[in-house]
Amino acid sequence: MSLKIFIDAVNFKPTPRPAVGSGTSIVTGELMDMTGACFPDAHLDTELPKM
Repeated sequence: MSLKIFIDAVNFKPTPRPAVGSGTSIVTGELMDMTGACFPDAHLDTELPKM
């Protein structure tokens, strides 16, 4: 039900209550491998570069 409310709100349809959703992108390593689209190294390598 919550997904329908969110989708309806995005499409400017009436909803029984305010819709909320996260704008955060959720990506897994498996999805990146499957699609060939990867985060920049900075997102995966937690070590600071050596200066």
